[in-house]
Amino acid sequence: EYKQGERREFFTAEKDLDELAVKIARERSKREIKPALKVLKEVSAFQAGSSSKEKHFVAQTVKLYDFVLKADNTLDKITEYKDNWLAKLVMKLVK
Repeated sequence: EYKQGERREFFTAEKDLDELAVKIARERSKREIKPALKVLKEVSAFQAGSSSKEKHFVAQTVKLYDFVLKADNTLDKITEYKDNWLAKLVMKLVK
């Protein structure tokens, strides 16, 4: 916010807690979940060797990628449909 005669910047906090939660969820998804998904996808693309440990590692990485992808998609749907009654109910349960 700009105030006439002042050189410094003034910031105001979001008053609506639901809107604040949506903004935080979107930013965290963009900065944390999406890069993690990219790395998990790259790691799960490796071909497992003959070792059982390698096969187990690749299988676990694929499962983790699928789980994080589903969680991210769910988070996207909740933040998209903030005005939806079901999304509001889920947001209240999360709080």
